[in-house]
Amino acid sequence: MRLHLLFIFLLSSLAYTLPARSDSACLRLKQKKECVISHNTLTDWISSDTLPTIIDLRGTPKYRNLSAQNAIALSPSAAKGKKHLQDERLLLLDEPFAARRPVELCSTLTNEGFSQIFVLSEGLYSWTRAGGKLQGRINTLPKIRTLSPLDLMRESSYEPWLILHLQSKQSEAIEDLVPEGTTVIPIETSPVTHRNSDSLTSQITEAIRNARSRSREMPVAIASDLQDLGEDALRNTLDALYRTKKLFLLSGGASALRTYVQTQAQIVASYLKKQVGPQCKRSQFSLE
Repeated sequence: MRLHLLFIFLLSSLAYTLPARSDSACLRLKQKKECVISHNTLTDWISSDTLPTIIDLRGTPKYRNLSAQNAIALSPSAAKGKKHLQDERLLLLDEPFAARRPVELCSTLTNEGFSQIFVLSEGLYSWTRAGGKLQGRINTLPKIRTLSPLDLMRESSYEPWLILHLQSKQSEAIEDLVPEGTTVIPIETSPVTHRNSDSLTSQITEAIRNARSRSREMPVAIASDLQDLGEDALRNTLDALYRTKKLFLLSGGASALRTYVQTQAQIVASYLKKQVGPQCKRSQFSLE
């Protein structure tokens, strides 16, 4: 049993390195179109007092800190067991960057007989944009949306992402670290950029505009190699771009992404080394 669970973990760690099949990509796109709604639809529901039951998937600690008013905290597995909700309209609320978990849950619940399941794009940010009321610590929704390297890998293996790599001449490339289908655009910075957030804002805005002229809904992650003053300029830029949809800052920057990938590779290599050795010995013994 323990070996089975470890095998599952290794597969999940390596999943982002595997190219997605085109038919799977088409299926995921179909699922998103059927499930996901924007804040515009939510605005209509709020104004007409026809809100569905809100299911918060983010976990109990985050739910208790801040959530949509009257939301229910349920894990995906718990939501599947709530058969009494099958005939209700349900709106799934997750992290602002999350598509994989809520869309897959939406599809699963629909296949199990739930009647009307929806996923709110961008989570609480769309909720507040639509005029939805909050419960908990009302003023704790951060202006700068962040995600971890693990979150980025999970989401970009599910749908295409754009990564803006803010780098200097000494920075190492990150293109080989991310899933196939992810677009990485290097943005060269300079001491002038580090001191001038307006210049950085212009560069980032232009890169996002160009990418979204081809794919309007593409999520964007900023992976920074900037230091000190450059980080200050970046945060000023992200404050200015607060209303830009699906824009996220990678926690720890590009170095955290490199560390994460290296750590996962070491875990896999260590596991394979431990497993291959005994198998070889058993094989040699049986031949004798």
